[in-house]
Amino acid sequence: MTQTPVSALVRISSIRLIAIVVLLLSAIAPAAAQCNPNLTLSHTGSNCAGTDTLNLTGIDSVVQITWYSDTTVVSTGTDSTYVPTVAGSYHAVVATATCADTTATLTVSPLPSATVTVQGSLHRCPGDSVRLTAPAGDTYLWSNGDTARIIYAHVAGPYNVTVTNAAGCTAVSGGDTMVILPPVQPDVTISSDMGDTICMNTQVTFYAQSVNGGSNPQYQWKRNGVNVSNTATYIGTLLHDGEVVWCVLTSNATCATPKRDTSAAITMTVLANPAVAVSGSSILCAGDTVTLTAQPAGVSYVWSTGATTPALQVSAGGSYSVTVTDAYGCSAGTAPHLLVANSPEQTTITQYGDTLSTAATAQFYQWYYDGTIIAGATGPVVPVSGSGSYQVATIDSSGCRSTSAVVAVVADGVADIAAISGMNVYPNPSSGSFAITWTDGTSRSIEISDAVGHLILSDSNITERRRQYDLSSVAAGCYYIHVTQSGQSRTAKLVITR
Repeated sequence: MTQTPVSALVRISSIRLIAIVVLLLSAIAPAAAQCNPNLTLSHTGSNCAGTDTLNLTGIDSVVQITWYSDTTVVSTGTDSTYVPTVAGSYHAVVATATCADTTATLTVSPLPSATVTVQGSLHRCPGDSVRLTAPAGDTYLWSNGDTARIIYAHVAGPYNVTVTNAAGCTAVSGGDTMVILPPVQPDVTISSDMGDTICMNTQVTFYAQSVNGGSNPQYQWKRNGVNVSNTATYIGTLLHDGEVVWCVLTSNATCATPKRDTSAAITMTVLANPAVAVSGSSILCAGDTVTLTAQPAGVSYVWSTGATTPALQVSAGGSYSVTVTDAYGCSAGTAPHLLVANSPEQTTITQYGDTLSTAATAQFYQWYYDGTIIAGATGPVVPVSGSGSYQVATIDSSGCRSTSAVVAVVADGVADIAAISGMNVYPNPSSGSFAITWTDGTSRSIEISDAVGHLILSDSNITERRRQYDLSSVAAGCYYIHVTQSGQSRTAKLVITR
């Protein structure tokens, strides 16, 4: 056997090591085709990610094909085509059992973005537009033919854009559909809880009802053109005849055209309440009945007593009022009508000799003799015309009548005072200064009264035979001197003149 020198063995091992290294390097680094000398990498498509296909041709022998994006393995197998989904630099390594071939590098360009930005809602009202913005690119072509990056769509329908970048790659956006909403017309109507005809001082509530007012309709009530309320209701007080009320609606409904609507106006008819008064006496004489009457005539009455008749019979003093409702339903009440119960002064008769008098103060007197009117006897004093029954009736300043009790009188004339007491009055008539003389010193007293019985002078325990008196301060007229002496009374006339 031939022995190989050690140096030769070392040389052979070094050659094999170099071959192994070369084989390993050929697997990771591009090199000239050795196993597939006709290997070629080419584009089939647009050179754009997602739309391009990388194709290997000229493969004579293959065990494994490894595709690279830059230095990153993106596919391993035996597929001779590869569809890149992202931009980058691509190449392939084709390995056989004995060697590996690396292709040249091809560049795949990115696709542009095709997402459209919509400013505002796609649901628009007639005449409105929506702004559509394409992403940055080199050229643009919209479905409606526009070529600007930003367009304003006015017509309903789907909108998309084809964006082309500088590399010539294109992308098409999804369809954005613009909808044109139909216009709506706002409308407002008003009503009131009392209609348009009311009584004076009646409170009225007005209501507004809207159609197509939106989610937040705004109301503005006007009374004779002046703003009064901005809610859905308006409460009107102190309304006057001929006043006008209406409402303006501002709608926030989508596509409201126009935004505002004005209601029809309500012209108010305000009826005057009846001018109520109570007629009838304010004085109630004892035993009488007074009739109180409500004016003007109405259809219903309610008195403070609860009575419901137009007239009220009253027999007691007090405060009375009435509420009258007319044919229109308007009501009004009166102020209290005060009825004063009057009790006239009790009439009595006093006899002084041949004269009858009453002390009652009245506006009118009427004397009666045996139940028959004494003609002309209309004062507080009347002379006795004969024996019989006398009575006097009076009417006071309130119109109330009083009648005295019947007095029985025996007519025997005026006694002769001189025959009893030797009395003399002189001068008589006088101007007010006079003297009374007696023929003896018997104790006596006198009273002087006027024609109606009012006491003017009183003097008692008179024992002297002459007494002087002065009545110059009293009115001219007929006066009576009443003398009481020894248990007897007599009356003499005294006339004072001026």
